[in-house]
Amino acid sequence: MSDVQVRPFRRGDRDQLTMLVNAHAGAVVPGMSVSVNTVLGSLERQPGGFIVDPWVSERVTLVAEQRSRVAAAAHLLRYYPDDRAGSGVPEQWPHIAALYRRAGFSHTGHTEVVYLAPVEDLPGPGGPPLDGLAVRRSVGINGCRLSAVLGAEVIGYIETEILDQGERMWRHGGWADVGNLRVAAPYRRRGVGSWLLRQAADWLRLAQVTRLLDYAWLDGTDPAGQSYDDYRAFLPAVGFRELTRTARGWTRERLTTGDGGSCGT
Repeated sequence: MSDVQVRPFRRGDRDQLTMLVNAHAGAVVPGMSVSVNTVLGSLERQPGGFIVDPWVSERVTLVAEQRSRVAAAAHLLRYYPDDRAGSGVPEQWPHIAALYRRAGFSHTGHTEVVYLAPVEDLPGPGGPPLDGLAVRRSVGINGCRLSAVLGAEVIGYIETEILDQGERMWRHGGWADVGNLRVAAPYRRRGVGSWLLRQAADWLRLAQVTRLLDYAWLDGTDPAGQSYDDYRAFLPAVGFRELTRTARGWTRERLTTGDGGSCGT
């Protein structure tokens, strides 16, 4: 077997690196791939990642070359010290998790369950579950917000963000994800959440979105205090299937004072 040379990424590696990235992406999400521009852009600052990106103090991309072929790559992020910073490894990447563990990292964060639903399989809008319930569309924190309005009260809302942004995003357009789905406590288990999802599906069909992603932690509660166990039971009931589980938050002891202890991928 020929020797493997580990060296910094060069722009001429971009096509082979993209093929490597897409091989990994396709193992997690069927049909998922990204463009060369997306890969190159992801190696730089990511203004859209407004929570995590500002904590990155240093970036470096390395490739492992064997017989003039990029056989492996690593994009490493050094974070400013902050316990909230971490990375995620899907269960379909056991080789990455093994590398982390051999380097002294352990999974100390939560596990995120990723769900996928074909939009065409989601029910149409239908009638409201409560008399007088109406939908109102506005700009939300994470995409378009559809609010459930009962009289003068907003009793719930759903936000969906379309991920198709030309060459900066997925090659196969038609993807979106649920940024937020909230229902006020007095109105839960009364069909409001599923009704909001139907409204969102109808809106996404107009944008020719074909697949919708959603997420839930394996345990704990969401920011509104709703149990993730309940949400994970809700998603399959309305047409989502579990796609993967991602272990987020890998840390190791700091080797030197001030050295960030989280690893990013």
